[in-house]
Amino acid sequence: MAGASPEPGPYLFSGRSTKPVTPPSQHTGRDPSTPVRPPRSGYCDVRYSGSTTGRGIAVGVTPGLNVHQGSANQGSAHKSDSERSSAAQGGADSTAAAASHEIAFGVDIGGSGIKGAMVDLRTGDFVDSRIKIATPSPATPHAVAETVRTIVERAQWAGPVGITLPSVVRGGIVRTAANIDPSWIGVAAADHFRDALGLDCAVLNDADAAGIAEDRYGAASDVDGAVMLLTFGTGIGSAILNHGMLIPNTEFGHLEVDGKEAEHRAASSVRTRKNMSWKHWSAEVSRVLVAIERLVYPDVFIVGGGISRDSDKWVPRLTNETPVRVATLHNRAGIAGAALMAAAPGAVLQPQPHSPARS
Repeated sequence: MAGASPEPGPYLFSGRSTKPVTPPSQHTGRDPSTPVRPPRSGYCDVRYSGSTTGRGIAVGVTPGLNVHQGSANQGSAHKSDSERSSAAQGGADSTAAAASHEIAFGVDIGGSGIKGAMVDLRTGDFVDSRIKIATPSPATPHAVAETVRTIVERAQWAGPVGITLPSVVRGGIVRTAANIDPSWIGVAAADHFRDALGLDCAVLNDADAAGIAEDRYGAASDVDGAVMLLTFGTGIGSAILNHGMLIPNTEFGHLEVDGKEAEHRAASSVRTRKNMSWKHWSAEVSRVLVAIERLVYPDVFIVGGGISRDSDKWVPRLTNETPVRVATLHNRAGIAGAALMAAAPGAVLQPQPHSPARS
């Protein structure tokens, strides 16, 4: 069924789900007794091969959308014969594994570290140990691409690679640069990484990748509707998925809330800098969530970032209406979401058939 078009299904902005979210309490993590939502059509049997196809979807460029892929057909020509031979030998095991199992490779680029791992797309778990290298300084496009190449070569991976950037990536072009060098702005990111790695690459915003992973494998895996992830760190990152389909490049951290940007009120860094009590800081988070509810009103909020590890100190204090759950994947989320995007962008960028299992 390679190249088959998806059947008609729920589209972006098609309305909120009529299925209510009923967690065990208003603000909590996912109930362990709740069964995980069955995989959506398009997620199953994703395999890497010469044609890079998945069941019912074509894994490739999705025209007009803001997660961009670069093909390695030309990129491999930038390597010497000896390099291609070495890559073919070193990556034989990983390519074979990806062909027989549902495995892809994800890389998460952060301000302090660049991490990569092979990911089992059925579970979101790492297949092998995560590889981490310090982010180069300055984090220029060339320096970062060389670091990503080192990680991929250490893993002996020879399939498609998904890569996150702390940036808005629109039409394949980097539009913003947070915690990386400003010279990234204007770079055709997927093509840049393809040329460096000689492999097919998909590039997306880091919060979007985390949202994809939490929706598919984590705290929202049983939610059939609109999911919003918010990550609280130096700023506030955001991602929205509707019935598993990503709406890329949202920036709710910059939403004005009572005369001040949301992340200037409620980022984790604000609490640290101002030495705010958990009670005071959670009140600021509530103000942000209420402001978002006036515009979007998702079925569930997922809250992440390092501060989510202390969720028992602030999540129960939140006073907004929408249920709030705590992210479960933590530092796995970006890598897992990137890997899924590399292997099957259609699974999160195109309308998917409604599965009876999700009714």
